[in-house]
Amino acid sequence: MTRRNEDSMPWPSRTDGAGPLQNMNTKKPRPFVVLPVLLFLFFVSLLLLANSLIQKPSVQKRLLQSLSNWTGYEIRAGEIEVYLWNGIGISVRDFEAHQREGFGEIRASQSIVFLDALRLLRGDVVPRRLHVVRPAVDLAPLEASGARQTKIEESLFALLVLPGFDSLVLEKAVLFIRDFPVRFVNLNLELKRRGADALTVKGQGEARLKRASAPFLLQGTMTGGQNKEKRPALDLSLETGPMPLRWIPFPEELPVTGGACDARLRIETKSGEPAKVSGRILVQSPRFSVREKGRTKDYAIEEMGIELRSFIDRGMIHVPYLTLKMPEASFSMSLRLDLREKDNPYLRLEGQSLLMPHSTVAALFPAPLVAAWVEKDLFPLLRSGDVRLESFLIDGKVSQLKKLELPGNEAALAMGFDCKNFTLHGDRLREPLKDVSAKVALKDGVLLVSELKGVSGKSEIRNGLLKVEDVFHPHPAFESWVQGSFDLEEVLYALKADGLSQGFKSALDKTGSLTGTVEGGARFRYHASMESPEITEADLRLSDLTVKRNHWPASLVMKQGRLQIRGERGTPSQAGNFEEWPWPESRGRFQGSGTWGASSYEAEGFFEVKGLNAEPQRIELVVDLDAGQAWSLLSSGWSPAEFKGSVLCRSTITRDADWWSIKGTAVLRALAVDHELFLMQSPGDRGRVTFDFDLLPEKQVRVRHLLWKIGESALTLSGNYPLSLESDATLRCSFPSLFLQDLGIHQKPGGPLVQGALKGDLQARIPKKNPSNALVSGELKGERLSFASASFPSPIRECSFSAIFSEQKILLPSFTMMTGESSLNGKGELRGWNGLKGEWTVTASPFDLSDFIPPSKKDRDKKELSSFEQNTWIRFRLNAQPARWKNIRSEKLNADLHLRKGVLHIADSEIHLDRGVLKVIGYVKEDKMAFSAHGEFKDQPVETLLSRLGIEQSHEGSLTLEAHLNTHGRELRDLLSHLDGGANVLIQKGVIRKSGVLLKILDFLSLQNIFTKRPPDLSKEGLYFESLGGHVKMEQGVARSENLQMRSPVLNAVGTGEADLGKGWVDLDLGVQPLGTIDTVVSNIPILGHILTGDNRSLITYYFEVKGPILNPEVEHVPFKNLGSGAVGVLKRLFLSPVRLFEDISKGLKSLPSPENGMETTLERSGP
Repeated sequence: MTRRNEDSMPWPSRTDGAGPLQNMNTKKPRPFVVLPVLLFLFFVSLLLLANSLIQKPSVQKRLLQSLSNWTGYEIRAGEIEVYLWNGIGISVRDFEAHQREGFGEIRASQSIVFLDALRLLRGDVVPRRLHVVRPAVDLAPLEASGARQTKIEESLFALLVLPGFDSLVLEKAVLFIRDFPVRFVNLNLELKRRGADALTVKGQGEARLKRASAPFLLQGTMTGGQNKEKRPALDLSLETGPMPLRWIPFPEELPVTGGACDARLRIETKSGEPAKVSGRILVQSPRFSVREKGRTKDYAIEEMGIELRSFIDRGMIHVPYLTLKMPEASFSMSLRLDLREKDNPYLRLEGQSLLMPHSTVAALFPAPLVAAWVEKDLFPLLRSGDVRLESFLIDGKVSQLKKLELPGNEAALAMGFDCKNFTLHGDRLREPLKDVSAKVALKDGVLLVSELKGVSGKSEIRNGLLKVEDVFHPHPAFESWVQGSFDLEEVLYALKADGLSQGFKSALDKTGSLTGTVEGGARFRYHASMESPEITEADLRLSDLTVKRNHWPASLVMKQGRLQIRGERGTPSQAGNFEEWPWPESRGRFQGSGTWGASSYEAEGFFEVKGLNAEPQRIELVVDLDAGQAWSLLSSGWSPAEFKGSVLCRSTITRDADWWSIKGTAVLRALAVDHELFLMQSPGDRGRVTFDFDLLPEKQVRVRHLLWKIGESALTLSGNYPLSLESDATLRCSFPSLFLQDLGIHQKPGGPLVQGALKGDLQARIPKKNPSNALVSGELKGERLSFASASFPSPIRECSFSAIFSEQKILLPSFTMMTGESSLNGKGELRGWNGLKGEWTVTASPFDLSDFIPPSKKDRDKKELSSFEQNTWIRFRLNAQPARWKNIRSEKLNADLHLRKGVLHIADSEIHLDRGVLKVIGYVKEDKMAFSAHGEFKDQPVETLLSRLGIEQSHEGSLTLEAHLNTHGRELRDLLSHLDGGANVLIQKGVIRKSGVLLKILDFLSLQNIFTKRPPDLSKEGLYFESLGGHVKMEQGVARSENLQMRSPVLNAVGTGEADLGKGWVDLDLGVQPLGTIDTVVSNIPILGHILTGDNRSLITYYFEVKGPILNPEVEHVPFKNLGSGAVGVLKRLFLSPVRLFEDISKGLKSLPSPENGMETTLERSGP
């Protein structure tokens, strides 16, 4: 038991009444003093008597029994004494009071019971006031007492009121409540009755748990308590100091780790009505968590202010007014809590808030209560913005809140937000989405984001909607609608960041870039069973759409386009009213026009939708297609030629599984095919193509039927053409009548129009990896072909042939052709496609070599040979009778020619000229030629040879010649200046008809027209000679001789010198010796006689210098004394010792070098 201390209420002192008696005078008391003293003595006597009586056990028992009957409590006490301070009462030690019905008791070491004095005089013991010092109030009932079924507020009221007392004072009390860890200490409580049932309450104390404590102050009124049928009425105000939040028994899903709260509450109860609790609560630095299904979110809030008005009635709590204020948020809420079912209480919480920043929402949002994706995927996107909670509702039992994902439990949680000025970031966004506003609602397990607006880069969302069904499930279903204007690059960036189907990813990977603008609206949906999101309806307008793919030669541009997707049940309400749908089997429709490089197009199509993939079903396409781009679609890595011009194509494209069927017509508009060998230009718009083929994208083209009609020509094509390098192309081409003039083919460079007709039927298998390994079979015929070739100066005409193809061989049983003055026919066999190899036998009658020598070109540069030319090797065996070259005519020409790597090799040739043979070997390149020739003539009439060579017949006689010559040059005119070799020349019994040099010498000698002993078969005009010849050596176009000799009946002549054939210049020294044949005229010409014989009458020799242009040189007489010793010696030797021409020259010819000092001339030495 507790004991009084010095601070306790003062007790009445027993000696206080004796003080005046001790101070009385001993004088005789006066009468007015005696009476009070006697009364006082009487009172003291009574007090001593009462105190003596009260010590008796029987009296104490009777007294305690009376108190128990009056208060309804079982009262026990130890020592009892009379107490007279502030009234008449008794002082009780070891005081105990127990409720007879209930669970409360009060124990105190000392208490004072004040009695009703008037009733006491009448013999009744009636208590009026109770004053307890340091009591211990215990509300811990026995388990068997049944007190747990008694309402705690009624029992506590009955315990404290103690019926029968007008006043109750508890000083320094301690209050215990079973199963409640908090105890109340230093409790000073005063209750006073103000009428029959009303009590005033004043109290203060401390609530203590472990080492922490919280002060509180209680005051107000209490009514009732005596009538157990009625609930006590309370009107109390409660103020508490900082109380740790850990003292509050929160559920395990909401653990509290820190914080404290101050409260100012008013508690009101009335009989038959719910209790009212209102006031304010200030929470400082609360620290708590929300836990659900293994997920936890921690909260740390600086401060919370709570204002409330609540009603409590028999296990039910209703808080219609509840405000919660934090530094950056303010909430208005209402609460209804039903605790009657303790294991599964019911909770209904409604609320709304003022505008608050996004960071506050993210910090306060109870993420563990919803699916993990909301916190993981949604909140990280938000960086800034303001949110107003329009509605918040928790409505259900605790078991429902724990399993919101179960059917029927979704409605237990609902909320609505108004979001403004948000900025969204994330990997899905190329640029942040700014100025975002939306309304967010959660109801019946469905999260709905509506009225969504925002701007990101060049894109703008004007109206958006997101619907998430089964939001409490780990894998909810999504449905969205978005309307606005979007930049395609930004859309693709967002799509690549999400999980997409493999088909869609593959299409994006093959797309180098995709740019443009899309405006309109579209709806999407997604759930866990889907590989990727699916577009369900749309109405989009596209502008300036540009698609670049890695293997495309140009970008596909759509200037304007429209894409529509109908909803699964008809026209979507949000996508607008569509026009008439001509292809009802398809949900999607698109229209567009634009360009692709130099091509333009208009298209309309219908497609099915699978996920984000559009699978076209039918396309109507009109294309003005550039020919080069058309070929690049079929084969991007290889092109046999350059395609020019355009094709106006109208086609219908339908899809069957993976195959596309393409049917239509095409008009060729100035189509040109520029091959390295020819140029084909179709005239005007005469060509028309009808086609039907199947396409397996990126794999194969299956040509069912292609008919090309142009003019009177027709060509059909069918077969398979793979688009990869792994397979072979198989094609069949048939042309019953193909007139080449209709195709507009020109042989390069700049040749005339190719004419003639082709007929044939060919089948080919072409490996894509190496087209040169193609296998071709069939037959081809050409009739009356006419074309030009860069290799020939004249066009080829009247060409006809028959060709049989067998794999890589071409057999030509016959061919005929004419070019220039030549006419050829023959047969041959060729093989290979990347260059031809084979052998031809050609006969010609006539044959003009000029028809096969290409014209010279000034300043031509050597060009790189094509692959075809590099790999071409054809052997020609030529037999021509007759043959000619310019004015040179031959009875017969045999040649073995090899065309190899663009070089014509003359392996062997033999030209027959009357009584002589000329053999030539050599080669002709594009930028160089070289020849080596050997010629022999025996008794060849000079005038006949000159006539064959087209030279003026200035000489007569019988020619014997042997020559070996080499030369080379870039063009024909260069051959003369590079001529090397040597020759023996001898003309016998001839006549010189014209010779400017000889005439000038004869003029000098005055011997013109004086000849004797002419042979009868010679002309009567000119200078007769017995022999004329010499040895000639050629070096770089300069002919040199040191033994020129002429023997004639008139005179003898010898000479030495040189003639530059390239420059046309001559420089000779001649010696002339008149002979005796002129004696008959000497007497008639005295001066001449003196000249011929001299002073001693011996033979005289005259010397001349010939210099100048070959055709008209200057002839000057040189006196003997002016001749150099070298010239004199040579001329003298020639006069006195004539040489044997052919024996000497033959030895020299055997040692002559090959053309250009060993340059390759034969086929074997000029091979690759």
